[in-house]
Amino acid sequence: MKTCRKCGVLFNTRHCKVCAADYSRRKNAEKSKIVKVKNKNCRKCGGVLEKFVCKACANEAKAKYRSENKEKIKKQSAAYYIKNKDRIDAANKQWALGNMDKRTEHYQSNKEKIKIRDKEYREKNITKIKAKKAQWRSENVSKIKAKSRAYRLANPDALRILDQNRRAREKAAIGNLSRGLAKKLLILQKGKCACCGKDLRNNYHLDHIMPLALGGSNADDNIQLLLPRCNQQKKARHPIEFMQSRGFLI
Repeated sequence: MKTCRKCGVLFNTRHCKVCAADYSRRKNAEKSKIVKVKNKNCRKCGGVLEKFVCKACANEAKAKYRSENKEKIKKQSAAYYIKNKDRIDAANKQWALGNMDKRTEHYQSNKEKIKIRDKEYREKNITKIKAKKAQWRSENVSKIKAKSRAYRLANPDALRILDQNRRAREKAAIGNLSRGLAKKLLILQKGKCACCGKDLRNNYHLDHIMPLALGGSNADDNIQLLLPRCNQQKKARHPIEFMQSRGFLI
């Protein structure tokens, strides 16, 4: 057994374990300082050192690698996203909620560019987008039904307009009814049925004055509000003939 020359502890080597470790750390630290001083300039362009090359050269090398290995990087990114999907989506959602101002500002300053990019993407991936939407609909049938039911209850007038426009397309009629037409007609007709004069309240049908079957157009000026009973009696009859059957226009 020997005595450590530094601390006096008995040990069977030149220095005890603690002193040897301390010496090793100091030696390596001094060596790293020397290496850092020797390599303070970029080996490629002579710029300020960042590791072994300067920042500009490092970025250039990275850009070159990305341009030469696009498919490889794409596959690696896709594999990484699939493996860490939940974590990445949660992080993206959290960032988006906390940076709404940045997102709005970016969109406003790049509006046209984003529209062109999105249009190009849709055109290139139309089959993929359709398949994805179909898959989402098949997985969220109950959610879609609940949303549709809630919309129908909240927007009865909009549904009436959509229904009339659909019927007009089926019959190849000219024109398209505008939104809010029912509210305008309620004011113009003072809330009364155009046929019998009774109060409509919220129980009315949109009726084509000149029926589509007789060549009438699907335009705003060819629409009136009738009570369901009056509309069902009128059907596809000519307006003059129908009103004469009611005792008017004799």
